[in-house]
Amino acid sequence: MKKIVKMRSRGLSYQTIAGIFNLWKVATRTGEGIWYAKTVRDLLL
Repeated sequence: MKKIVKMRSRGLSYQTIAGIFNLWKVATRTGEGIWYAKTVRDLLL
């Protein structure tokens, strides 16, 4: 969560953050490991 907030404060879009997390193979809550812009946005709301 802190990474997302920091990335957003640097001006990165939700889509860009999702793409980075997919490249880094960051696991999602479900463990499937596929990030979408909506997933990133929903975590911040």
